[in-house]
Amino acid sequence: MKRKILKILAFILAVGLIIAVLVISNAMNGNPVSKFMAKRASMDYVDEVIKPKFPDYADSIVQGDTFYSFKDGYYHTRYTSAISEDFYFNTMWNHGKIHDTSGNITDGWNTLMRLNNEFDLVI
Repeated sequence: MKRKILKILAFILAVGLIIAVLVISNAMNGNPVSKFMAKRASMDYVDEVIKPKFPDYADSIVQGDTFYSFKDGYYHTRYTSAISEDFYFNTMWNHGKIHDTSGNITDGWNTLMRLNNEFDLVI
């Protein structure tokens, strides 16, 4: 009887530890289902919003990796262009809402950062 209770307690402890490891891993790395949803939503967002906004670059937009940032809780996807090194932006997805940094393209921030880095190399 005592042995049976110990086996049950050991099983419950093992299951509890496995669940704890999975929860911590999910908090640090995100889960694959949400990553897939973020990637899909990001692609749809680029097709519907970004490509019409920048028609000259529509055919050259390349999607990078999608990754989870535990610091802000968002899934980030980086986009670049094969035409211009100054055309790049990120999309951030969380709980069905998506945000982007395409404003950096139109206000010249990306170009300013590239020129600043090149100037630092010269000095």
